[in-house]
Amino acid sequence: MRFICILACMFSITQATFADNIVLENGDKITGKIINLINEQLKIKTNYAGILKIDATKILSINTTKPQQILWKDGSISNIALKPDNDGGIYLNKPLPKPFWETNLYWIPKLLNLNTDNPKIKDTPYLPNAISEIKAINADTSKWCGYLLAGGNYSSGNTNRRNFDFATEFKRDLKHASIAVKYRGEFAKEENQTTASNNFLFGKYEYNLNTKIFTFASEELSNDKFTSMKLKSISSGGSGFRFFNSKNFKLSSDIGLSYLHKNQKDFNNSKETTTRLGIDISFKLNQRISLADNFYSNRTTKTHKTFSRNEISLDTILIEDWILNITHIYDYESSTSESITKHDKRLIFGVKYSF
Repeated sequence: MRFICILACMFSITQATFADNIVLENGDKITGKIINLINEQLKIKTNYAGILKIDATKILSINTTKPQQILWKDGSISNIALKPDNDGGIYLNKPLPKPFWETNLYWIPKLLNLNTDNPKIKDTPYLPNAISEIKAINADTSKWCGYLLAGGNYSSGNTNRRNFDFATEFKRDLKHASIAVKYRGEFAKEENQTTASNNFLFGKYEYNLNTKIFTFASEELSNDKFTSMKLKSISSGGSGFRFFNSKNFKLSSDIGLSYLHKNQKDFNNSKETTTRLGIDISFKLNQRISLADNFYSNRTTKTHKTFSRNEISLDTILIEDWILNITHIYDYESSTSESITKHDKRLIFGVKYSF
């Protein structure tokens, strides 16, 4: 009996010794085994409460006994045990990220023959305030994620109308880049006659020069069965800047040039070069409700035509991974030379499944 008690004590001491420790900003301490940290949410397996999900923005320090795969915000990866000192810093096998001016504007001091020595910029493997520089832990960053959305409405009486909308988006984060592909389709019938049938496909590749600046290439394909547009293609490229990139608020903008190709029924095909401006905003109103706004506009350089699209989406979490979605889409087209203005507005209700 005494031998069993000794073994039990040794097992408890071993578990405590090799456990990961989390300290929150309010002083609470959590002990267990870290599973991963993805999208600013940390999962840790405990013996007393199972798997806990913790908001990473509320974590003060992380201490691990075994090496973890750490993805830093600058895109580099380290396999180390997190053992912060009293100041929150850790030692690791990676140099400190260089500041923006040194990586992108290095030619200015050389041109002015200035001394750029800075004692604070060093290549020693020490990173202060390390927790704030962690983007993910034990995360498969090459995994695809996204959502599937379906919505529609049906009305009967004096007018029988059916409307169906389907949308999906796939995203994938690479080491220094990201890929996003989005599709949306609408189909409607009224009195057994098809009144709407259109498709929208958009793909974008972003390459991160640093945490703020990125370059991009995108392709947009769209058609509408009940207009003269058989296929509209917009190929774009340029650069962008992330003003804010936190869990609760994101704001980025991009500018560039595009090549517009229209294949129209009963009209000659048109090809033009355009300028492009894009703005992406998303923020959380609370733990369950979030709002996103995606806007971009193209203006032709010769005929001065403007093509704009604004998509505002409101998401409300029903249960885990299932979301109630309300989307408003506004397509705008104008021509100053021809004094033509076209508007197309759609309000869509649907249920979204995220993965």
